[in-house]
Amino acid sequence: MTFHWPDYLELAKSLINTQLILPTSDEARQRAAISRAYYAAFCTTRNYLRQQLNNSKLFSDAKAHSDVRKALMKKNSKTADQIANLLMAVHRQRKCADYDDNYAATKNILIVIKQVERILSLLEQNP
Repeated sequence: MTFHWPDYLELAKSLINTQLILPTSDEARQRAAISRAYYAAFCTTRNYLRQQLNNSKLFSDAKAHSDVRKALMKKNSKTADQIANLLMAVHRQRKCADYDDNYAATKNILIVIKQVERILSLLEQNP
């Protein structure tokens, strides 16, 4: 059974709404939510491209994140360009959430969620 990557977006939304259930800081939940939201977008986009290019092995190495964006840009489609740009913005936020000691997750979480929702919506349009 193939994992349904958009489920990570639902997990991200749950993480930011479960302060009474999880005994972790708001910041920890928000950082984790940003990371999971990014992977919902990235892996869904990666799998979309794999299907389009009929190659399930593509985008499997350390360069996959940038290679997915480059592949989108090569499509010469306004929608694909939008997805690539949004994916890059969310990727930057994910890296900050995962690595930066001083990062304003609270300020960015809702923006990231909306950007990922937009990416998934654009992918449904088959760019």
